[in-house]
Amino acid sequence: MFIGIFFLIFLVMTIGFDIYFQVTGRKYDGLIGQYRKKKEDAENDS
Repeated sequence: MFIGIFFLIFLVMTIGFDIYFQVTGRKYDGLIGQYRKKKEDAENDS
């Protein structure tokens, strides 16, 4: 019984962390893209 509950909680937490990090990773990638674009624009202007 304990092992079943343990694996159920483990599975839910793993899926939750996976979704969370996919969402935050996408946001982070977007911010990195904006930073690179601003940096390239600044280099082209000077």
